[in-house]
Amino acid sequence: MATAQLTPDNDAILAEVFIAAPPARVFEAIADPKQRDQWWGQKNVFHVVESKSDLRPGGKWSSDGVGPNGAPFHVEGEYVEIDPPRLLVQTRRADFVGEFETVVRWELEPRDVHGLHTAGAHRVGTGTLLRVRHSGFSGHLAEIFIAAPPDRVFQALTDPQQMTKWWGERGVYRITENKADLRVGGKWSSTGVSADGKPFTVDGEYVEIDRPRLLVYTWNPSFSHTVKTTVRCELESRDVHGLHQQGPHRMGTGTLVKIRQDGFAGNFESARDHARGWIKVLGWMQAFVERGETIETRPAATTP
Repeated sequence: MATAQLTPDNDAILAEVFIAAPPARVFEAIADPKQRDQWWGQKNVFHVVESKSDLRPGGKWSSDGVGPNGAPFHVEGEYVEIDPPRLLVQTRRADFVGEFETVVRWELEPRDVHGLHTAGAHRVGTGTLLRVRHSGFSGHLAEIFIAAPPDRVFQALTDPQQMTKWWGERGVYRITENKADLRVGGKWSSTGVSADGKPFTVDGEYVEIDRPRLLVYTWNPSFSHTVKTTVRCELESRDVHGLHQQGPHRMGTGTLVKIRQDGFAGNFESARDHARGWIKVLGWMQAFVERGETIETRPAATTP
C-alpha cells in the first residue's frame, strides 16, 4: 500500500510504495512515455493522452491530458538528475496552477522479495521501494525579459509614483497610493481598490537591497490569511541584439527579471494565485518600461 505525508515545513509531499519488480523495470515505467500513458491517470479523474521525454540532464518532458470535465491540461518540465535505475529528478510545471514550478525526486531502492517454503522464508526475487519527494510548495518563480537597463527596471519597481502608474489594471484592481522607505529595515506599503470596490493593503519591510541587482522584501496582504511571505527580485543585465547587414549586433542592455516568493507554508492555492498575479504584474511593468503604458492607457481587463 502506498503512503504519503507532508513534511513539517509544509514544503514537500513524501510518498512511498513497494513494488514487486526490480528497479530497472520500475524506472522504465516512470521514464518511458508510452508506458506512462498507459498507467498515469484514472477514469473520472484525469487521463494522460500523450507524453514526451528527452531522457537526459537538461532534456524536456511533457504530458498532455484531459480532466474529468473534458478540459485539456499540460504538464511539463526538465530533467535535472538521472542515474538509472536508482534516481530520477525533474522539475514540474502545470498549466492549471500558473507558472508554479516544483521539483519531483524519484528514488528507487532494491529490496529482496521473500516467499514461504517448507524450510522457512526464502528469497524469490528483487523488488523496489519507490520513494517520491515532490517539493517546492512554499514558493514560486516568475520571470520576464524587459528591453531596458536594470537600473531603469529597478526604478520602476521601487519608485512609489511610478508604481502607482503601472501596477494594476482596470477591471481587476488599481493601486491608489504607494509608500517606500527604500533602505534595509525600511517599510513599504500599497493601498488600492479591487474591481468590486473593496479596499486592500499590502505592506512589508525591505530585507536586502543591492541596486540595481537585487531587492528582497516581506509581503503581507490584507486579502490573504497566509503567513507573511518574502519576495526576492533579481535583475540580471542581458545584451539586446538587432539585425544588421553584417548580422546581429548589440543595440543596448536589457534586463531579465526573476521573481521568487517564498513562505506559503504549503498553502498551495495562495501560492498558485500569487504566481498567476506575478505573471500579470511583470507584464504590466514591461509595458510601462518599454512603451510607457499605464493603467489608464492599457486596455481594461475583459471578463471571460
